[in-house]
Amino acid sequence: MREATSIDIRNGLLGRELDLGILSTPLIEPQLALHPLIEEPMVLVGPPNCDLDPTRPVTTTEIAALPLILARRPNSTRIILEHAMESVGLTPNIVIEIDTAPIGDLIRRELGYSVLPSCFLASHRHHQLRYAPVRGLWIGWMIGSLRNLPMTPAAQRMTDMMLAMIAEDSDWPLWTDETLRQGLRGLSP
Repeated sequence: MREATSIDIRNGLLGRELDLGILSTPLIEPQLALHPLIEEPMVLVGPPNCDLDPTRPVTTTEIAALPLILARRPNSTRIILEHAMESVGLTPNIVIEIDTAPIGDLIRRELGYSVLPSCFLASHRHHQLRYAPVRGLWIGWMIGSLRNLPMTPAAQRMTDMMLAMIAEDSDWPLWTDETLRQGLRGLSP
């Protein structure tokens, strides 16, 4: 098992280092078989002392005025944000461009804000970061494998397990946070 960016997972699949991967959209790769897994809201994440509120969604116009810490291209989250901003004539105010790993620490140190998948919050609760859903911004996750190779039995079992887990629990992965769930009402893609 490996945690990496979607580009790294894609490269691992294409290089036959991985049998299966979870990748985010947008991704076009003809050599991969991609199966939709889940859509999740994107959130604006800020330092502990900011005024973000999970019950008050923010717009891309509001985000454009903030100093942003974003992952380097071709990160899917960044591409989604840039496309949403470009569609209304805006550009992100990027003050730090990084790999994804230290982003929570940089936000906590008040160096800027970031727009991230809501699952980021579940793994960074110890930073006590503030957040708000971004109106109309969602990210899709897919299960990917090489198109021209049959899945190994282990990869097939893992795929079945992930699909079953999501099908049985509409609160996965973050929607157990009732405050965020309330902020998302009416914002579905």
